[in-house]
Amino acid sequence: MANPFIWILEKILGPRMTTAERIAHNKKQAGLDSGAGPPVTQDELDQFKARILAMEAPVMACHPQTGQTSSRPDESRLGGWPGWPEDEDLPIGSNGKPMLFLAQINFAEMPPFDPFPPAGLMQIFVTSDDLYGCNFPSRNREGFIVIYRAETGKLQTINPYPNDMDKDYSVFSGDLHEVGRPIVFETATMVPPVEHYLIAAQGQAMWQRDRSTDFDQIDTFFEGRHGPAMYLGGYPRFTQDDIRSPDQLADYDQVIMQFGAPPDMMWGDVGEACFLMRLDDLQDRAFEKAIYNWDCS
Repeated sequence: MANPFIWILEKILGPRMTTAERIAHNKKQAGLDSGAGPPVTQDELDQFKARILAMEAPVMACHPQTGQTSSRPDESRLGGWPGWPEDEDLPIGSNGKPMLFLAQINFAEMPPFDPFPPAGLMQIFVTSDDLYGCNFPSRNREGFIVIYRAETGKLQTINPYPNDMDKDYSVFSGDLHEVGRPIVFETATMVPPVEHYLIAAQGQAMWQRDRSTDFDQIDTFFEGRHGPAMYLGGYPRFTQDDIRSPDQLADYDQVIMQFGAPPDMMWGDVGEACFLMRLDDLQDRAFEKAIYNWDCS
């Protein structure tokens, strides 16, 4: 997506990296020694892959239906207009403009998926600006809002952009600002991505020892196991580095929404956006305690 401010993002986020380059980058960030060590054996690589497979987790894939239009106010959809109470003001960003409505999920339309609610509506908005409201990451509703409505019977589909949407600062293309796409749900699985802070640490150690190791087989291993383009549950994905570590944000391990690149949605240059919660907060339905991050190549 063309963006006149993409140079800002590149300064913040850096270039896209392969697995081997990411491990080298993580090693450098951690201040690890670059000296040679014993070669990494195939058995070690196989154990690494086996560890990742053992962490496979369920996800709820969200498939927006291209060519179809979402009609019910409480229907799960990507883009379009939200289902909203007539007597409630729509969210406004810190820039004074209407926030960008990303999606809503009606949990009653999903197969049962613990620890998510069996019913109710989750709605996600971000500020419409050059960084989509993000503070990398954002907390306490800084630049975004996640809303949970236990009751959905009195909602109406309301235009959140009374003065037209500023499409220069949008993750959508086509008509997704006006016409939402209904979502079909499917249970699936995924493994933690290579940038997951627990996995990255082991990769750093192997790379520190032996830079000649062929990590292409790890890239091949991850193909088809990264999870769908849009999902709940599983593990968060990051185009660059995991925002979490053992000492920071590690308890934000519940993915309440991951946006990769479903049709007509793009975060910067082929980026990823995630909305995360702590398990206790999700079980308490305290969606206002979510955090938000996105990054791109």
